[in-house]
Amino acid sequence: MTTDTFLIALGVLGVLAVAVLFLRREHRTASAQAGLVIGPWISGKTRSKGYPMRLDRQGKGWVIHLKQDGQINAVLDYEASIPAGALKLIWHYRADVTSAQPVERPDAAPLVSLVLQREGDDWSGEGERGSYRLYSPAFPLESGEQSREIPLTGWTNVWGQPADMGPVLSDLSNVAVAFGHSSGRMHGVSGAGTFSQISLEAI
Repeated sequence: MTTDTFLIALGVLGVLAVAVLFLRREHRTASAQAGLVIGPWISGKTRSKGYPMRLDRQGKGWVIHLKQDGQINAVLDYEASIPAGALKLIWHYRADVTSAQPVERPDAAPLVSLVLQREGDDWSGEGERGSYRLYSPAFPLESGEQSREIPLTGWTNVWGQPADMGPVLSDLSNVAVAFGHSSGRMHGVSGAGTFSQISLEAI
């Protein structure tokens, strides 16, 4: 084999290796966009640390265990739907936590909220995509059972600004439960205990 031939072969192998890595990353991203997912998954990588991709349903809900050496950012339900004409969400959940703290701001109050994500969101938050994710009012992540009635009006975008909910509701990708703090609503918490979503209904 001549030197030129060797270099060409080496270049081809390099291109193939890059292509395989790209396809694997795209497969992980696509497979994360189905069912009940712990994430979010962005560019083939999860933002939640120490958790599997999948979460099993338990009845109408699910249970997640907080970890001191982990980080839970969100549970995304790609099978959730909100029928046209719905006016509010009824969110029933229970938290049994002995400790919970935002990962990037341990001194801040840990919060939990709902997030509606529109199809085509690239997670950049730039331009109009700043309104591809809409956040409900936030609630303290503390022990107790709660039933929250959340109107489908007045939600805010990734910059905390009011946004038109119509485009998101008509092109919904998923409904997520986000864990974080006031200036990073899906930026993750660690701790000890459990958070159980009992049900989430649109009426």
